[in-house]
Amino acid sequence: MKPFLGITMGDPAGIGPEVIVKALARPAVRRLCRPLVIGSAEVLARTIRHLRAPVKLCRILAADLPGSAGSIPVLDPLTHPLPDFVLGRISKETGETQARYVKEAVLLAIDGLIAGIVTAPIN
Repeated sequence: MKPFLGITMGDPAGIGPEVIVKALARPAVRRLCRPLVIGSAEVLARTIRHLRAPVKLCRILAADLPGSAGSIPVLDPLTHPLPDFVLGRISKETGETQARYVKEAVLLAIDGLIAGIVTAPIN
């Protein structure tokens, strides 16, 4: 059985969403693991459209793990929408958001729901 890995988005305003989409669009990566992206589905969807990447997302709750076959499950632990932000510009809000994604991944790992954590670039 392939390991179920939690992939945190990193800073939504940074390069993390693009790195994640490009990596998960590669069949070789999907053959090695079952990914769970922990981050904003809206940001990832926008990145997929921008890159014209051949991947689909599936929004899930922690109770729904592992998600739908054939799509990338995305778990967003935020209880409110992301505030407006500018791509490429660090901010307190996106910094706090990336920290929340990492904390959620740690909790999932402690609970044994994921086998490991991969973190996209953070600031």
